[in-house]
Amino acid sequence: MTQRRLASLPLTAMLLLLIPVIAGAANQQEHGGVTKTINLVSGPDYPPFSDGRLPLNGLAPFVVQAVFASANKAVTTELRPWKRAYLEALQGQYDVLLPYVLTEARQQLFLFSRPIFEVHAHIYVRREGSVKAQSLEELKGLTYCNPLGFADGDALSEERGANHITRFAPARLENCFSMLSAGRIDFIKTNEYVAEYMDHNHKMAAGTFRALPFALEKSSLHAMVPKTHPFATTLIETFNRTFEEMEQNGQIRELTERYLEHVNGGGELPLPEHFGHRH
Repeated sequence: MTQRRLASLPLTAMLLLLIPVIAGAANQQEHGGVTKTINLVSGPDYPPFSDGRLPLNGLAPFVVQAVFASANKAVTTELRPWKRAYLEALQGQYDVLLPYVLTEARQQLFLFSRPIFEVHAHIYVRREGSVKAQSLEELKGLTYCNPLGFADGDALSEERGANHITRFAPARLENCFSMLSAGRIDFIKTNEYVAEYMDHNHKMAAGTFRALPFALEKSSLHAMVPKTHPFATTLIETFNRTFEEMEQNGQIRELTERYLEHVNGGGELPLPEHFGHRH
């Protein structure tokens, strides 16, 4: 995910994980230089981008499926725990893993697509609360929530490392918004997509929070393909080329907006042809 982090593995263990890819490659069917059926995998509890309770497992799988469908590629999608999805993709069980933030460590093992979503992390506080900060430095002494597996980013990590702020890390993102609305924490770090989703879909959180007037960081979410995949380069090139064509003619924006309207307000969900199955 995105901002999910996988604990470092010893080199020997990582090499052992990659051995099944060699055997799996022999079973791949080629169709125009790309596997005949493209198997996507994403993880839970990151709405609206990826979550098993959402249509087609979330906005990210939805958009990526639409792109490959436009390139006449059959697609299936599956949801797995984040660490398991990461490891099983490296073992050759999946072709494409998403959505993830690009890092140097991940670039050692995966090829990344062009950015699919640009996101801005903000600090969210209680709407009726007293926090009026204009910068992160003004939040000293406060507590915040960021779920297990979600990265703080450089700025928050530095402040927390200096013991200026205290982190609570529950298992689920929704718990952070419940804690904020109940006044158990002072702020949450998340992006505008997540905040809008929670405002429309979390009963305790709806209408109870606001963003402070500064962006904490900017990042992008990508699809990634293991470098050991026999058609890794072709998969990424096919995706990037088709995405750019769809972006230029407005399809990516339309699909994204209509999906968000559907999950945030009940609008009709467009389903491009050749969509795969949800498991």
